Amino acid sequence: KRKGTPLEFLDHPIIREPFGFGPRKCVGSRVALLELKAILARIVQDYEFHMDEETSAPFEIVSTVTNTPSPFPHIRFKRLDA
Repeated sequence: KRKGTPLEFLDHPIIREPFGFGPRKCVGSRVALLELKAILARIVQDYEFHMDEETSAPFEIVSTVTNTPSPFPHIRFKRLDA
């Protein structure tokens, strides 16, 4: 699809591996992913999420370095009272 373009390197399967790949993979990758999951779980517990009405239409996924919805949704966070 992007063969011969500057974005061709994005189609390589290893480009989306933030900690490397195979036997030389970062030794701290499991710890980092566990920390990320713990932080995300805490955010989900402490906040409500609401999408603005003007951006609640169906989204198209645009593939660049990361997959991004288009149009990008505007999400509001409301802290839950403890």
